[in-house]
Amino acid sequence: MSRDDELMKMRYGTLDSNDAANRDVYDDSDWEVRILWFSALASISRVSHVKRHGIVFTTDEVRSFYSNSDNCKNCLCSLSSILVNVKTGEIVEKPLLERMLAAQKKHLESK
Repeated sequence: MSRDDELMKMRYGTLDSNDAANRDVYDDSDWEVRILWFSALASISRVSHVKRHGIVFTTDEVRSFYSNSDNCKNCLCSLSSILVNVKTGEIVEKPLLERMLAAQKKHLESK
């Protein structure tokens, strides 16, 4: 199995776990587990991946992005679960998100 295949297997495991938590734990609440995107912000990171850094996505949105196999190849990104209030849009880790978006902006400006 290639490195890309192993990473995608782990990413899809995270997505499946989030879907299960949303179904089994958060189904009757205002909260939902979503995905916070971490780009490596490396010199070789693709702009389409850098632009996702610090953005919160649904599991379906992440699956859609990775359904294009070119997005899987040599991807250095990481995914992390994050709790979001679906009614208000509140994100539990707001300070982290703000720091990530500042880092993304700095990286894009340096290109």
